[in-house]
Amino acid sequence: MITALRSVSLVNGGTLWLLFWVICAAIYLIFCLIRKHTLKKGIVFWGLAIAEIVIDLFWTFLYYPQGTYIEYGLSAIFGLLAWIPVLVITAWIVIACRS
Repeated sequence: MITALRSVSLVNGGTLWLLFWVICAAIYLIFCLIRKHTLKKGIVFWGLAIAEIVIDLFWTFLYYPQGTYIEYGLSAIFGLLAWIPVLVITAWIVIACRS
């Protein structure tokens, strides 16, 4: 989220990036919190925090390697789509823990 927030003012279309992040995180939270067997809600939020750190580091190294944004054009979407599998894996782990 930090990378997405930073990109709002620096990148053309940065608000869409942030909106994509928020929508994916909301879907993750809704999916994990409505599961009846997820007893501890804190693990859902810790999972989101860890997924956020992982994807934020990935986006930082991909889009800001020397501290300035690198414009990849339309192919930059593929880096953004990495957020989805990270959240799916995190949700799978959170639901599998059940504690």
